[in-house]
Formats: sequence, C-alpha cells, structure tokens
Amino acid sequence: MSRHLAKGLLKVAWNLIKELCLMNHINAIKVDTQEENEVMQHILIREGFEYCSLIQFGSEPKLAYEWDR
Repeated sequence: MSRHLAKGLLKVAWNLIKELCLMNHINAIKVDTQEENEVMQHILIREGFEYCSLIQFGSEPKLAYEWDR
C-alpha cells in the first residue's frame, strides 16, 4: 500500500470515528501516545486534536490529546 493511500484511508477512518461519536452525542475524544511517537502526534494535530497534558499510564508517561467538538 502506498504511503499516500494509507494517509487517505487514515483520514477517512478519523472522520468516521468523529461522525460516529457525534451521532451518539459524544462531543470529545481523548487519545494518549508515547512521547517518542512523533508520527501519531502529527496525525492527532492534523486531525484537530489539541495537546492537553502529560499523564502517567502504568509506569510510563504519555502525552494526552483531545478533540472537542
């Protein structure tokens, strides 16, 4: 699968997730990721998520992001 196609499919998937949430009166989505995962951080920002805080998940710190309608 080409990188361009994968990027397009990811965009479609995020749009479907957001639409499903809104249809079910869910107005916010929270996601966490590792500090080293710069690709995921870029994707989340591109999809309208905002950085919230550093959280502790188990023994590992994570970056928390939120999308809010």
